[in-house]
Amino acid sequence: MNTLYVSLFLAAITSTSVAQSFVPIGFAPAGASSRAFAISEDGRWVVGNANGPFRWSLSTSLQSLGAAPSGFVANVATDSSSDGSVLVGYMNNGSTTQAFRWTAQRGIQVVPGLSSTVGGVFPRISANGLVIAGDTPGGFGTVPARWSAATGVVPVPALSGLPSGRTGVATTALALSADGSILAGSASVRLSQFEFINVPYTWNFASPSASVILNAGSFYLPPSGTFASDLSADGSVFVGFSGQGYVRWSQAEGLTLLGTGPGQLNASARISADGNAVVTGSFYWTTTDGARTIPAVLSAAGANFTGWSNLVATDLSANGLTLCGYGTNPQGQTEGWYATIPAPASLLTLLALPLTTRRRRTPRA
Repeated sequence: MNTLYVSLFLAAITSTSVAQSFVPIGFAPAGASSRAFAISEDGRWVVGNANGPFRWSLSTSLQSLGAAPSGFVANVATDSSSDGSVLVGYMNNGSTTQAFRWTAQRGIQVVPGLSSTVGGVFPRISANGLVIAGDTPGGFGTVPARWSAATGVVPVPALSGLPSGRTGVATTALALSADGSILAGSASVRLSQFEFINVPYTWNFASPSASVILNAGSFYLPPSGTFASDLSADGSVFVGFSGQGYVRWSQAEGLTLLGTGPGQLNASARISADGNAVVTGSFYWTTTDGARTIPAVLSAAGANFTGWSNLVATDLSANGLTLCGYGTNPQGQTEGWYATIPAPASLLTLLALPLTTRRRRTPRA
């Protein structure tokens, strides 16, 4: 009987992990295009723009987020909490781009202080739904900042870790750890009177400063520098891009190129919770397999996307096995999509091990 249970369990794991799909998300009423920009950590909810911000799942289809506050027009949903219950995005009133926060109970609400009059504001939200990263007025336009209901808006503080004699300021806040305690983005550092370089930084909210990330005291990949765009769940790994292509950084490995050239910078890089899988627009990268094109990954998964072209992956779930993005559908329209891919065979072995071990320890009847 134990053998049967183990066999059934392994079959269930296999069927779940290799189940694959490629699902068009459709359009809003009277709409003719849609784009998926983010997916919840659990892989259930997709958010983006389709004649306004939307939320979508396999069971609910495309849902509008409803009306924006008076005077505003809601544009795009840009990120989701882990379970899809809290979303963020931006809206506009003709002169100001304003971050919003959405829940099913309260609808679209202004995030106080996260706004810009010079464009920008592409807010991101922590997995727990409590912290938002974006822009706030300051300096000569806007400065990056972190918001929570408990603290309100807190601008990214002064930079530390710069080489002696260098000065710089944070310019973007595009990534958060799962609990929102660590924020990452890019800073502009002055090299000379007319020359600047972009440097990634991380800011632990408990510390007084944002620490720039250097390579043995030097800047990465001059003269273009590096931009950070996403963090692993614990904040220990970031991904982003440079003039040479997409990059990944960890304390142990330093900065590495992901094998996707600069001609493919068509989306921000996004990373899985453990930091071992990345989507970079045209590519899906893992620590084990390196970079593969999105069509190659979907084809290997057995997904049917016949007639689709120009596929761009914009985000991935916490486990890295559910993707979202947009492309050109068989009718020539831009449409969002949702896809799942198989788990590596090594994962099945690890999942099966506790059961097989337990089976060996079970006395015979």
